Amino acid sequence: MDVARERLKRLTATVVAATKAPMGARLDLRDAALPGFMLRVAGPTPGRPIGRKVWSLLYKVRGTKERRRLTVGTFPVYDLDTARQKAIKALHEAGEGRDPAALPEFAPLAPSRPKLQRKVVVPRSWAGIEVATLDDLVSQYLDLWAARKKSGAEDRRILHRALLGWDKDGQPLPGVKASDTWRGRRLNDPKNDWHRDIVMLRNGILADSGRSAAHHFFAIVRKMFNWAEAEGIDVKGKRLGKTNPLPPASKRERWLETTAERVQFWEALSEAGIESNMRRVLRFILVTGQRPGEVRGLHKRELDRERGIWILPKERAKNGRAHLIPLSPVALAILDQAPPNRDGWVFPSKITGEPYDQQSLARAMNRLQKPGAALAGIERLTPHDLRRTCNSGMRSLTVSKADCRMVLNHQDGDVNSEHYDLYQGEPEKRRALGLWSDHLMAILTPPGSNVVGLRFAS
Repeated sequence: MDVARERLKRLTATVVAATKAPMGARLDLRDAALPGFMLRVAGPTPGRPIGRKVWSLLYKVRGTKERRRLTVGTFPVYDLDTARQKAIKALHEAGEGRDPAALPEFAPLAPSRPKLQRKVVVPRSWAGIEVATLDDLVSQYLDLWAARKKSGAEDRRILHRALLGWDKDGQPLPGVKASDTWRGRRLNDPKNDWHRDIVMLRNGILADSGRSAAHHFFAIVRKMFNWAEAEGIDVKGKRLGKTNPLPPASKRERWLETTAERVQFWEALSEAGIESNMRRVLRFILVTGQRPGEVRGLHKRELDRERGIWILPKERAKNGRAHLIPLSPVALAILDQAPPNRDGWVFPSKITGEPYDQQSLARAMNRLQKPGAALAGIERLTPHDLRRTCNSGMRSLTVSKADCRMVLNHQDGDVNSEHYDLYQGEPEKRRALGLWSDHLMAILTPPGSNVVGLRFAS
């Protein structure tokens, strides 16, 4: 078979999917972003009429001169990002003097001829558990898939409430009859019309909670049914459609654009009938620009008051990378008024002693804007809009986009940003948040006053 090599260029998902080799030929696409990593495209042959695409890696084990090839996997079983990540891990092992092909982690990736196996029918009894009803399916999905997600608790809340009439702990909601829920609904009933019924539920959520909540519900339920299909769980009846027929929600552009709006919001928190820690959470989001969920779950072990920093661990960060946030004078003033409780939570609920959940923040914001409240009549505001206000406010103070991205813990999707650029940018972040803090103090502190603490944290 003839082998042709294309010049080095960065592989993209589009190039990988579109590239084909002529009959009987073979083409190597080498990746400029990762030396040694390539996609071998084999053209059709009499024995394989549709051709084949295989990811491979050329490498040398440290201390040896022999160049070796590792088969990473086949496309589309391994997409570009997955294959590239595994290749990076293999190069790391080789750099440490270990041959990745000899390690158990990479044994399935080594070249081998697949063995022919008889096709078997997957039984409905899955993982030793009979998945007979929707209750069982929800339980299996939450325990075996959603539990691995950072947003697993939100999946649990939505599926329990919308489908089963339960709270997040699995207890029946007050005033909800079992007959009005889907508890006990059999999965093997061919009369099931899952698409029609779920769309009806989605429309009810749309009327009650808005387009964004309806989209979120539909996406989670669709993921659960797709997971069931992939795991061989037999769900009979009309399947749920792959796409959401509801037009997508428009991207939010709301932020506190004017000085007057910022002062109005800050003062409204003092007048609102909400817990003091809830006020501090909302203000801390505005001051630091961090995600609402990250601020809600702030623990004292993440704070270094001597250095004036908050280190968000990778386990709590949305992108899975630890994040350093310098604490500005306004942020420190808020923390001074919020001593951690005995469990270490900085902003615990007065009722539970634990961090507020996502719905609590949303309800507090809605309470601020109901008729007769301090923010009644203004354009709808959400907790995430406070994060957008911090970013846009820093930009208005001449902070660069790159520095704002570091403050918000956003990163580019290239290999360098994901695997090599580990710089935390503390000086740049401190300058950006310091400018924003100075601006807030200038507009919120009465002229001639040096008292900051109570003004910013009460």
